[in-house]
Amino acid sequence: MATGRPARHPGSRPVAAHPRGEGIDPRAIVWQMADAGRGESRTPFATDALGSLAGLLVAKWAGYDEAERQAGAANDGRAFAPELAEALRRPAWERQAERHADAIVEALKNMAGRHAGVSPITRCLVNVAPLVISTAERHPSFVARLMEWVHQVEMGTATGRRAAAEVFDETLRGVSSRDGRQIGEYLTPAPVVDLMVELANPVPGERVYDPCFGFGGLLVRAAQRLHASARTDSATGWSDGQRTGIFGVEIDRASYAVGLCRTLLAGSEHPGLALGDALEHPLPDGRPNDGFDCVLTAPPWGLKVTRAYAGRGSSSGDAAAKPAGGGVSKGRFAFPSRDAENLFLQHAMGNLRPGGRAVVAVPEPTLYRSGSDRQVRKALLSSYCVDAVVSLPPGAFAPHANVTRESPALSASRAAPDRSLRGDLAQGLGQGGGGWERRPWTRRPSASSGGFGRA
Repeated sequence: MATGRPARHPGSRPVAAHPRGEGIDPRAIVWQMADAGRGESRTPFATDALGSLAGLLVAKWAGYDEAERQAGAANDGRAFAPELAEALRRPAWERQAERHADAIVEALKNMAGRHAGVSPITRCLVNVAPLVISTAERHPSFVARLMEWVHQVEMGTATGRRAAAEVFDETLRGVSSRDGRQIGEYLTPAPVVDLMVELANPVPGERVYDPCFGFGGLLVRAAQRLHASARTDSATGWSDGQRTGIFGVEIDRASYAVGLCRTLLAGSEHPGLALGDALEHPLPDGRPNDGFDCVLTAPPWGLKVTRAYAGRGSSSGDAAAKPAGGGVSKGRFAFPSRDAENLFLQHAMGNLRPGGRAVVAVPEPTLYRSGSDRQVRKALLSSYCVDAVVSLPPGAFAPHANVTRESPALSASRAAPDRSLRGDLAQGLGQGGGGWERRPWTRRPSASSGGFGRA
């Protein structure tokens, strides 16, 4: 789940100036695409429309990225073999030849399945290509019109990318204001995003991960925070911050495209974003370079997975317990469950490096349900340091989710357990300008009871 700022109808105020001032409005085109999708019973149609726009922006980014890598190789006297077809390379984007949209679609078709032996950004482009191809086959005129705007984006400058990011995010806010419930699975309201990133406090040099990043809100905000801090660091630190630090997995292709595009435009040049099911990914096996310093996630609530992910726990009850024989095999969890929020909580904690922090938004029943939920709570209290439970007020996820009860965010670290537990009530979250105030409380939870409730 991820998003930008609170939803607003796109006509409520002027958007940022479009690149080069040509006046093409991608919001209107995306809305028309979404309306056309309604007639085809495509669900969610708005996500497909956004994903197609994102896919075109990623394609242009890939062309500019390859040109930069080629220039670097020439400067170093190294050989360089272009991976992209001519239509996808930077000179083709700058020429803006007629029927370039058709050439782009044809080039993307020829890239199908090319994951091995290519750069990370090319693999990302292969992942989003089916969205553009599908939309072009059903609605070629829409893709041609979107291409007119994408041609205008000055992808080679930070200013141009920021302008494109503003327009894209305004388009996302407009769609979410109309179809928020439908695409709410992929959205987390901005005040919740800001709060979670503040609690995690990622710093330059750290690896940040979201196993179900949706539209990328948490990763985008974390990237902005990392890059703002890195600008005051050395030139090397700034360069490293652009190329490393942001990682994630998303199972829905259109959401993956949107999250990838927003992360690229936010300044992360080569984010480690994968398309797939994070719950099927193997957990780290304890090597120092494995895992992440900061895990931020708002997993889908109420979702039942098709099968229980079974595993063998350890006598310690560690949520990242390893089965016999060493290592953690695919899809194995210490505590079997069919509840997505339970599995993602186990996945988040299991992916923490020593000293790493996780902030996970969970539904309130996770704090008191029996069964696997209780086992996970006991493991958190006995094997990790649960720093705080922050209660988000009813309506914190509106209008994207109909949550009428308090929704807690768990903040924990992979450190020695602490007998005291701080709690905060984020009162007024998203109200009065998006601020919130803490109402602290403290209790001494019992690992044997596995309880987080306030005393």
